[in-house]
Amino acid sequence: RNRDPQNTLRLYQKKIENDEMKVMRVYLGIPIELRRRKEMGQRCQECYDSVTMETISSHCPACFNTGFVGGYTTPYASMGRFFQENAVEQHTSQGIGEIVKGTWRVPSFPELSKGDILIETVSNNRWTVERCTKGKISSNEVDMQTLQCSLISKHSIEYEL
Repeated sequence: RNRDPQNTLRLYQKKIENDEMKVMRVYLGIPIELRRRKEMGQRCQECYDSVTMETISSHCPACFNTGFVGGYTTPYASMGRFFQENAVEQHTSQGIGEIVKGTWRVPSFPELSKGDILIETVSNNRWTVERCTKGKISSNEVDMQTLQCSLISKHSIEYEL
């Protein structure tokens, strides 16, 4: 038999993705919601300065500090796997604080990028995506995404989403 190598790669890719989703649903997955940060649309009338082209409020309930009305897309329910957590010290003018970082593995859809939000459905912990790596088997397909995230402070506007 003469098989198309690209088709074979696609089939393996789909099998790996399906197996990982099954592991998430049955054994290791945490229910999550994924929200993409808006990058276009109607500008926020409350806090967006059209002269400087920046938001002038860090706690705007109209755009959640994105500069676009609504701030984020509607939530997409999914499952994710949490791999590791570590705390990093941060020195600020208020003293020494702690930033909690974590690594998540999520399905390929929706495709995420820096600034997007991952919400743990049960605990309501919210994470902001700092970096996203797509796991590719072939050059044109994505199977899963690995996210490097920071835990969002409970006092942040994103908890009002």
